[in-house]
Amino acid sequence: MEWERLLFRTLADASPQPLVVTDPERSRFYYVNPAWELRFGWKREEVGTLNLPDCYPRGSARILAEIAASVSSPSAANRWEGVLEVLDVQGQSHFLRTRVRALRKPRGKKILAWVLIHDEHEEFPRDKSPSQKEEPYRQVVESQDELICRFLPDGTITFFNGAFGSHFGLRPGERTAANLFSLVPAEEHQRLRAFLNSPSPDFPSFTREYRIPQPGGGFRWLQWTDRAIFDAKGRICGFQSVGRDITEQRITEEVLREARRELLLAVRERTRQLEEANTALKVLLNKRDEDEIQLRESILSNIRKLVLPNLERLMLTRLDEKQTAYLHLIRSNLEEVSSPFLRGLSLSFPHLSPMETQVAALIADGRQNKEIASLLGISLNTVLTHRYHLREKLGLKKAKVNLQSFLKTRRF
Repeated sequence: MEWERLLFRTLADASPQPLVVTDPERSRFYYVNPAWELRFGWKREEVGTLNLPDCYPRGSARILAEIAASVSSPSAANRWEGVLEVLDVQGQSHFLRTRVRALRKPRGKKILAWVLIHDEHEEFPRDKSPSQKEEPYRQVVESQDELICRFLPDGTITFFNGAFGSHFGLRPGERTAANLFSLVPAEEHQRLRAFLNSPSPDFPSFTREYRIPQPGGGFRWLQWTDRAIFDAKGRICGFQSVGRDITEQRITEEVLREARRELLLAVRERTRQLEEANTALKVLLNKRDEDEIQLRESILSNIRKLVLPNLERLMLTRLDEKQTAYLHLIRSNLEEVSSPFLRGLSLSFPHLSPMETQVAALIADGRQNKEIASLLGISLNTVLTHRYHLREKLGLKKAKVNLQSFLKTRRF
């Protein structure tokens, strides 16, 4: 058995393919060969402290369970083959075609031998150097107008493209000496540190905006979208950031806010002016109505006090037929002039008879009952009957209200 173990280790150490032996029950490593150490960066002496999930993404639990089920199934001949995602010591993913074979130790304990065959996503011939592989991607990054950089958690910038260097006045040789905090105003440092500590594997990206001072004076607004890079243990090992200048957008937003504020002020001032004008117009209209009422009452009073009495006296004298006709015409015209009160009374109380309307007009003018009877050519009892009907139709039958005062104060 010792000879077989030595033979296995000699062959495994010489293999150019990464090879791993694991304990599926404890999810621990037994052995890794030099090719695995060289490919993924883990030290062989660290194998004893590593768990199997340390080398696989968090989402690989399903595929690992599938592998465990396959190598335990007799129908699968204790084997599994497929593409597996493996993390290196920096937390970068590698997709490799993998063969897994279940082995038996003495006393029946099962172990798994993992052989990583080749990279499924390798796109360049193996004789090309890493710098040759990166060159097409570097050309794409350098051609972008956005500001692109990578930096460590302490702010040390490890890479930036030409747009980033031009914006901050950095030359390519300075990229290892530049620090993100030196490019941000001191008053923003605390907020920046809070941003850099906020990502998690579930929420690796965030967006921030900063006002950056310019070498020639003034400020520019930059919006950054940062994505955190995590190692195999879920710790932040760096950031990749893409920024764009949003100064013009900020200026436009500020202009729009100022225009909106001025518009609101103008609307409020205009509303105030219209309210004042409306109030003044109401006062003028009320004054006009009062003047109109006073003028009408003055005209009616003069007609009734100065004209109608003399007209009535003239009608009691001896007149010929022609004079009587003229007198009736004059009286008719005067009644037309004084008709606003009569029309208003008729409209407000349409159930009044024509005679009741005339009696109401004379009562409002202050005429006594005998005088009304003489002017209208009716008896005193008839006048009293009309007064009774007026109080009833005007709703004053049981009210202690003077009929003359009611008619005089109402504006029909």
